Amino acid sequence: MLSTVIVKKPTNVTLTGGLVTPRAGENQSNDIHRSSLRFEDTALDIFTSGAEADIGIANAWSIGLWLRPEILTDSQIPFATRNDTDGTNSIFFQILNSNIFRIVNTSSTITTIKDFRFVAVPSGGIRRWVYWLATWDGTDLIGYEGGAAKTPTSKVTDDAGTMTNTNTVIKLGGNTTVGTFAGNIHQLQIWNSVLGASEVAALYNNGVGSVIDASRNFGDYSSSANLVHWYRLGKIATFIGMGKDFKGNLDLS
Repeated sequence: MLSTVIVKKPTNVTLTGGLVTPRAGENQSNDIHRSSLRFEDTALDIFTSGAEADIGIANAWSIGLWLRPEILTDSQIPFATRNDTDGTNSIFFQILNSNIFRIVNTSSTITTIKDFRFVAVPSGGIRRWVYWLATWDGTDLIGYEGGAAKTPTSKVTDDAGTMTNTNTVIKLGGNTTVGTFAGNIHQLQIWNSVLGASEVAALYNNGVGSVIDASRNFGDYSSSANLVHWYRLGKIATFIGMGKDFKGNLDLS
C-alpha cells in the first residue's frame, strides 16, 4: 500500500502531502490527489474565505468539488457559500442520512429556490474520490456526479427565484458549527457561468492520469475565462497558503 504523509496543524485539519491510495472503480489517478486537505468532522476544521465579500457569482453559476467522504450516514456540508448576516443567496452541498446528496440554493429574499436530493453518492461507497458539480442558470438546477447529470430522487422544493451578487462567505468542511465534514477535499472550482454537459464530462474525464487544470481550455471545456475561484487544496505544501485561491483573491484559512 502506498503511504500517506500527514502534516498536522493546531486544529484537526491535516495536509496529505503523500499519496492517498485509490480504490477500485475510481476514475481519478492516484497522482491527482497527491495533495488534499483532510477534515475530521469538527467545527475547528472549517476553512472560510473570511469576511463577507463579493465572490463574483449571481444568478448563473457552476460549482465543482472533488472530495473523498469518510462516512455517508451523517448530515455533513463539505461546501457552502452564504451571506452570514442575513442568510441570503446561499448555496450548499450536503450529505444526508441514507447516502443522499443534497443541493440547495436560496434567493436574495432568503427563500429556498431549489432543494434537490440525489441517491447513492458517491457510487461504490465511502473513501472513494468523487466529483460533484452543480449548475444554476436562473431557472434550472442540475446536479452532476462523475461527469454525468443525475436525476433527482426527490425535489423537496422546486420553486422560482433569483439569486443576486451580495457579499457571501465561501466555506469548506462545514457551515458554521453544523454539518461538519469527515474526509478529504482536493479541489473546489467556482464559475460565474453555466457549464454545459460536455464541459462537465471533459473536466471529469481529464482527471484520468493527469492534473485537472480548470484555468485552461481543453477539449470540450471552454469556460476557463469564467472561472472566478479555484482552490487546489494542499497544492502548496505548507499550512501558510494551502487554501490559496489560484484564480481569484479570496484565500481560505
